Amino acid sequence: MGWKRLYFGFDGRIGRRQWWLAMLSLVAASLVLSFLANPLAWFSETIARKGPNLAETLFSIALLIPETAVTVKRFNDRDWPQWLPYGYALVFLIFTLFDHHRLIPIASTPTAPQMAFIASLSAIVLIIIIDNGFLRGTVGPNRHGPDPVADDNNDDGSTAVDPAISSP
Repeated sequence: MGWKRLYFGFDGRIGRRQWWLAMLSLVAASLVLSFLANPLAWFSETIARKGPNLAETLFSIALLIPETAVTVKRFNDRDWPQWLPYGYALVFLIFTLFDHHRLIPIASTPTAPQMAFIASLSAIVLIIIIDNGFLRGTVGPNRHGPDPVADDNNDDGSTAVDPAISSP
């Protein structure tokens, strides 16, 4: 699968390895873009508490597209409902916009509802990481396409060998 389809296509399936590599590259891109957009926030708590600037918000929204595309394909491999990653993306988009407009109060001591919200989002992210990163997808083809691992392995888990190469 090419990088355009991986990061911008919303159909098909990907395995755990592709998901990890794609997500790690997106996290790295997010950190680099955040640093470039607001470098002082990394070194000053006062500036960091003012919230994200416009560039950081736009970068977060722009990276949401490939994050969603990668997650949709991984959820397709797990044969989960497609609305789940779109729902998560919508929640993240709303959170990002609220944060940009400072509608989410930042206090030195979070309130109980803020802690509950943070705990809920953290639990959802942890579930997505465990499910997408550690659990095997649907074995064999499903309604979203062929098994992405079947290209690398036979049904018994052994590495596939091209008959043209192995014949004497």
